[in-house]
Amino acid sequence: MIENELREYMAHRWDGPWELLATAVGVPQSVERTELALGAAEIVGSAPTSSSSPSVLDDRIQALAAFEPRRLVELVGQWRPLESLASGEPSEWEVDLWTFAWIGALRHVPWTVLPEHVPLATPLPIRREIATLRPNTSVTSQDELTRRANLPETTYDDLRSMGQPANHQEPITAADLQNLLAPESSLGLERLRVAIGDRYELSGDAATFVAELLERDWFENDRPSWINGGRLLLMELFSRHCVDESLYRRMAASLVPRVERDGPREWARVAYLLARTSWTNP
Repeated sequence: MIENELREYMAHRWDGPWELLATAVGVPQSVERTELALGAAEIVGSAPTSSSSPSVLDDRIQALAAFEPRRLVELVGQWRPLESLASGEPSEWEVDLWTFAWIGALRHVPWTVLPEHVPLATPLPIRREIATLRPNTSVTSQDELTRRANLPETTYDDLRSMGQPANHQEPITAADLQNLLAPESSLGLERLRVAIGDRYELSGDAATFVAELLERDWFENDRPSWINGGRLLLMELFSRHCVDESLYRRMAASLVPRVERDGPREWARVAYLLARTSWTNP
């Protein structure tokens, strides 16, 4: 099965940035290295370097979340507490680094364990992220969800907080997705974020619609610049609700030469989705 073959490829080495792919599929040596790098002492234990940069830190957070979110949650429990970031004690560099780390990790933490009250002096990006992660229960129907998603003032964080209407029990149809994407919007494919959630189901015609949208793009755009938030959302829907195994096999097979050419870091999140790991989009 091509999914297993892709996982085997991701596990074949774990030096340098290959650690990301290997950790995501649970190679023990790589997971150990990632967890060590995400320890509280290791995160701030040295002067700022390329290896301790926020982007590298986030890469490792996402790789560990792809493998096993609970392992990340355990590490987060040992990190510098949020309230201490408001104390004025850490250096500016430490605050920036911890802010980046917490924002990258918070969405993988069950929202029920997030703090209800965050000190006002806590960095604003963290407070915004926690507010976004708390479910917005004011949306009561699929039509209302679509209407709000297409309002000009709606932001991506608004889409993230909307979630699925509690009383919506029917699978999402192709017509629902077409209505969602029909109006012109600066958010584009990012509006698909409202179709991603643990309780969502796609009908067969909706899954086919997603596959058709993705196939149109994938084989015509083989550079990392193709990857953006909307396309990763499209890929997440496809990997979760795949109805075209032939397309899945061709995409997974074509990913390997792209990784070999551009390096694993460029295509890591695409690999997490195609290998059907635990990773989810913001």
